[in-house]
Amino acid sequence: MAGSREDPVELGSDMDEDEALRYAIALSLQEQEEQGDQSSQIPSASTSTSHRNGTGSGGASLGLLSLDRKKMEEERLQRLAKRRRSLGDERSVDEVPPAKRMTPSEPSRPVTATATAHVLPSFVPYPKGAIKRTWAKGYPWTSDDIKIEEVFQKDKLELALLSSYQWDDEWLMSKIDPRKTKLLLLAFADSEAQKSEMLSNAPPGIKFVFPAMNGPGAMHSKLQLLKYPDYLRVVVPTANLVPYDWGETGVMENMVFLIDLPRAKDPATYRQTAFSTELGRFLSATGVGEGMVSSLANYDFSQTKHLGFVYTIPGGHQGDSLKRIGYGGLGTTVAALGLATDEPIEVDFVAAGTICVQPKWWRSPTFPTELVRDCVNTRDGLLMHSKMIMVSQTQAGSQLQTRPQTRPEPRHHNSGPAAAEPKTEEMSLGWVYIGSANLSESAWGRIVKDRATGQPKMSCRNWESGVVVRISNPKNSSTVSASFSTSAGASSSTKVKAAEGQARSSVRAGKISAEPDKGCDTSQHNHHHYQMQKQNQKQKQEERLTDTDAHTDSDMMSRAVFEGTVPIPMRRPGRRYREGEEPWFHSVQG
Repeated sequence: MAGSREDPVELGSDMDEDEALRYAIALSLQEQEEQGDQSSQIPSASTSTSHRNGTGSGGASLGLLSLDRKKMEEERLQRLAKRRRSLGDERSVDEVPPAKRMTPSEPSRPVTATATAHVLPSFVPYPKGAIKRTWAKGYPWTSDDIKIEEVFQKDKLELALLSSYQWDDEWLMSKIDPRKTKLLLLAFADSEAQKSEMLSNAPPGIKFVFPAMNGPGAMHSKLQLLKYPDYLRVVVPTANLVPYDWGETGVMENMVFLIDLPRAKDPATYRQTAFSTELGRFLSATGVGEGMVSSLANYDFSQTKHLGFVYTIPGGHQGDSLKRIGYGGLGTTVAALGLATDEPIEVDFVAAGTICVQPKWWRSPTFPTELVRDCVNTRDGLLMHSKMIMVSQTQAGSQLQTRPQTRPEPRHHNSGPAAAEPKTEEMSLGWVYIGSANLSESAWGRIVKDRATGQPKMSCRNWESGVVVRISNPKNSSTVSASFSTSAGASSSTKVKAAEGQARSSVRAGKISAEPDKGCDTSQHNHHHYQMQKQNQKQKQEERLTDTDAHTDSDMMSRAVFEGTVPIPMRRPGRRYREGEEPWFHSVQG
């Protein structure tokens, strides 16, 4: 924890020190007169606040500055003093447990230590990871949707490391139980004075870490690490910690990746993966402390071999860090997952950086407007804040699907070589990125030549975090390749061959000529010229039809790749912008 040398926060620690203190205080109060019921509302700022982490935030990063620490401590002790209610002998779930039970467990189930060891659940909700979209108020619920309550599971959440670009502290505190959950918040502060103020005013159980900005930029990462008794949940959302990002106002949706890592039976047998290694590097860079980083070894990362952790750290990067940071890290991760290819691929970047698009960029002759499509949600009227990259093979790029996948041995940032991961022979059909990064230099970095050394240097402005998921076993994956080589690709392939054959026949028959034959009269030449124009018009029409069919086929292929794994948020195929049509601009000044 930045600014503190005591009470290190560890994901693998078994005993919550604050919890032990609560038990001790409660036991010392058992012989006192029973107090009246006190308010059990979570203390928070008097008004809900929403702040941004980054340049120009214009105030405190969190409204927690306004909380009265002394008052909160008094209220906390009052809540701990509740033991019995006047309604018969029935006990409340909020009641302080009796003295004989010093280990945390449910008050209504006094079980022995031996029994507890046998009833610990081995089931985790998302053992191999899942991609969800945020629930949206007013829209039908589907199995693809998730609420923040389902992500946090506050009834059993012991520790939460949270990061965000925007915060609504009152809303956040309503989603967790501060009596049970310690919070470690990766936040932004404008100055050292503000950092000190936030640290000194933080309520019990809430600590701050202020990652170094290394210049102007934004703390834009949204990574969450959630510790439960039996597993660690790694959450990579595109949503900030504000209610509208999580669908509670019914105007916006985001995407969420989450995976649950069970406790390792023996931490001594911990085996690193590329995912755990890069996650550890990122956490070290934020300044959370090596105690938390090393506590990752308490969890089993064996089910993360199809995943890559991608991140950006603000500042300048050279040498090996070029391969780990920003879009250099994205390329390294894709290659490590066995997904690098020179064959044609289709790339869809969803809702990328649109909030900053300016007219002068769009209207520039070098801007690739032909690559931009109108992004419309599959849920009518819902805005998208998703940051996704979806990559799949085109029909011509089948190499991505057929080459065997191998992965190098990961190396930890402060240890020797990790154990080699077994080679896989899975058929990878594509990959998807989900995270905080928009399509911008600030998020992914810019490569320049260092003036002093002449070597390449990457310059980044933001903290970002994301995950790359290899798509190997989509729904009906066994038939994906075959269907596109026979049925889906048939119409496009047939029309291309027919057009080529017709053009060759026309040339051989002498129907198309660049100039009139000598000795031919003008009328004959005009006839040939008319035939050439008609043939060209017909051929262009066929080419446009073929291009449309090819795009439709590619879209069908992409849908088949991601179906059952990724909830695709936008309608496909995306509509091209018409001549004179422009997207929404952040600034109306051109």
